[in-house]
Amino acid sequence: MDTLIALSGIANSGKTETIKLVFETLKSFPGVQIIQKDLQNDIFIILMYKKNKLGITSQGDNRIFLDDKFEIFQNEKCNIVICATRTRGGTCDAVNEMADKYVIQWVNKSEYYSGVKEKQKEMNKQAAAVILNLIKWL
Repeated sequence: MDTLIALSGIANSGKTETIKLVFETLKSFPGVQIIQKDLQNDIFIILMYKKNKLGITSQGDNRIFLDDKFEIFQNEKCNIVICATRTRGGTCDAVNEMADKYVIQWVNKSEYYSGVKEKQKEMNKQAAAVILNLIKWL
């Protein structure tokens, strides 16, 4: 079954930066083909890696935007989706409602959040490494 990796965390915990790190690392992997990208403040990307089509979005603060991205990823037949969500509420509900289409893997950003700005970059790298390891195993 397809997989949805949801990075959940409180506001300003580094979710977007972590997902950007995931993309920056992925695009350096051999054979990665970027199909579609929008790299504004929040990112939206579709890419091929090995035999997987990945949909990546960091826009996880608003359920309406997340639902729109999920629809695009489904239409594009992405078998791995990576997204950001809050810790509760509409965006978490949107992810949970995808359980009939994807196996959901939650990554809790609070485990990789220090609250100290100087340490946050390293914590984001650690969270990105967790997500990248999940992708490599799929």
